[in-house]
Amino acid sequence: MSADTFLQNKGGYRNLIVYKISEIIYDVTYYFTKNYLSKGDRTIDQMVQADEALFCTTSTA
Repeated sequence: MSADTFLQNKGGYRNLIVYKISEIIYDVTYYFTKNYLSKGDRTIDQMVQADEALFCTTSTA
């Protein structure tokens, strides 16, 4: 079995429900941290980084 037939690069991950849900979670978290937490708060960085990790994991799956 060649690599071309085993893993085909189609790029259709944006249509997956998991991708759409993770994108919504990221957007809501970003909005929340920008509007309800004080600037310079470490919690903002932690929340956004956690969502970026989730977002990257689901988009490359």
